[in-house]
Amino acid sequence: MTPLDDAAVVQAGQLGGGEAEDLGEDFVGVAAEDRGLPVQVQVIGDPGIPAPEVAGATRAAVSDLVGALPPHPVVLTVLASDEEVELYLTFERPPASPVDVAGLRRLVPATADWQATMDIGDAGAGFLAVRWRKAA
Repeated sequence: MTPLDDAAVVQAGQLGGGEAEDLGEDFVGVAAEDRGLPVQVQVIGDPGIPAPEVAGATRAAVSDLVGALPPHPVVLTVLASDEEVELYLTFERPPASPVDVAGLRRLVPATADWQATMDIGDAGAGFLAVRWRKAA
């Protein structure tokens, strides 16, 4: 069993369905379909329903990156604990143009502790990481 299989087992056991996976797919949205990017979505834990500003900024960060990536498979992973959520979008080929995700922070209230960063290695593989505090 691979780590991805383990994640699927945890997801199925903890969530009992597709509600949280739908949230992950919502973040990927139409941009991936338009670009022809196959996206594997994994959700571990219960991310809850993010505040509208958090969802909007997260959706924009993911969409901006997906819109700049050349077509190739990517993985979107959502990890949730009791207090916060982390989202990772991993890719093997670099975006065709620069993507500024940090500037989206101004759209989110400071109380959400929303942060987005990107890291791209020398070979072009990398990830987008977004984290936020769950709404009370």
